[in-house]
Amino acid sequence: MRILLAIIIVLLVAAASLYWMLQPPDPLPVPERGATIDHVTIIQPGESRRVDQSLTVAGSAIATLAISEGARGPYAGMYVLPGLINMHTHHPPQNLPTARDLFPLLFLLHGVTAVRDAGDVDGKTVLPLRHAIEQGAMPGPRIFACGPFVDGPETTWENTRHVTDPRDAKAAVTAIKGAGYDCMKIYNSLAPDVLAALVAAAREEGLPTMGHVPRLAPYPGGIGDVQHFTGAAYVPNTDQRPFPEVMDAWASFDDAQAERTVKATMDSGAANTPTLVTTAKNANYDRYEDMRRSAEAAQLPRYFADVIWHPAEGLPRDVSETNLNRLKLAMGKIKGLVKRLHDAGATLHLGTDTLTAFVVPGADMHEEMRLFVESGVPLEEVWRLATSGNGAALKPGLGRLDVGAPADFLIFRADPTQDLANLSTLEAVVADGRLYTKADLEARLARLRNHWSNPVVDAVMTELVCMAMAQFRTDRE
Repeated sequence: MRILLAIIIVLLVAAASLYWMLQPPDPLPVPERGATIDHVTIIQPGESRRVDQSLTVAGSAIATLAISEGARGPYAGMYVLPGLINMHTHHPPQNLPTARDLFPLLFLLHGVTAVRDAGDVDGKTVLPLRHAIEQGAMPGPRIFACGPFVDGPETTWENTRHVTDPRDAKAAVTAIKGAGYDCMKIYNSLAPDVLAALVAAAREEGLPTMGHVPRLAPYPGGIGDVQHFTGAAYVPNTDQRPFPEVMDAWASFDDAQAERTVKATMDSGAANTPTLVTTAKNANYDRYEDMRRSAEAAQLPRYFADVIWHPAEGLPRDVSETNLNRLKLAMGKIKGLVKRLHDAGATLHLGTDTLTAFVVPGADMHEEMRLFVESGVPLEEVWRLATSGNGAALKPGLGRLDVGAPADFLIFRADPTQDLANLSTLEAVVADGRLYTKADLEARLARLRNHWSNPVVDAVMTELVCMAMAQFRTDRE
């Protein structure tokens, strides 16, 4: 009996030790709101450039903007710009052993001060995370959340609300808004009459719509903000093939088709969030090993690159030569459409589909900006789109450096509107009125990396994620 008791005690101690070993270090302490930044150049991209300015923050808003007087503070001579806003993100679900503050931390570390979560994968993550950030339990960006994936009969993600009858649309919209969500995510298998009913009910409730144009509906389907250009390649007809086969449509996307798409966009007033970086990463899976070893991937635990994004063992994906060539061809056509829509005056948003393959929080936004520039959009205009352009769709004053506007801004040693390489000169981030130095954010990331690099922690977390991926693939069969 004593031997058995001793064995039980040893096992309990071992289990407790392993449990505590797996716990990440406590989040970075959240500073009090308020700041004074003086003798800086304040840039409102696309509008104004004011030199030798002083900016003060009171609470969570910008309190004053004026010519600087007196002593020079630590940021004197630097450049202040609005924080970046990512219009398409996802946060890790609860079944992944990811430190709760990792994604919010990485957003801030790269100057992203607000994000729109385009679908809470398990329905248990985003609202509690938003609440924790708002209450000062951890650093992070503002989160605007779209709640469940609203779909027809199909189930792609756990947190799906099925609507197959137009008569149920009103109840679905009311429930999503009542739960505290800021927008509604439309998905792939909705029937056209159900989609129309959902869009009408959302408009009546003042709830913005965004998402995929369903396969049976013509682009843009009445959706306020179309993601990934779904349906844009084959206006006015529908193409019922699933992704990635449907990307073949870009092969025949010519000038005439582009003009039809631009006209449909302008006539409807729809916005588009192309998520160029997602297509680019998917098209480069012939360079999987390079992406796996990249500095960006190293900002996440190993199980993201080695398991979740693994070409065979992770989330289902087609990495055949046929599909990669299809995506590479599509990428060029999609960038051309971005330029056409921009020149026509259409609304474009920058978003990245964070959590998809090798789309790393924060770094992905920098890459999306580069891809917009490659598409032919001028650099300062890209900055405008990524700040006040995105912000206008989420909250009054967001993305602006005006008295009374939300205090979300960035401080750089060199002007990033002249060269995107100057993004690396970020010195500090102010999010919701709280100032974080880049050094403090980097120190927190270093602590997390030390934690998940522990051989025992790495082995256990990776095995847990392998089990989660196996269950996900089983559920999809």
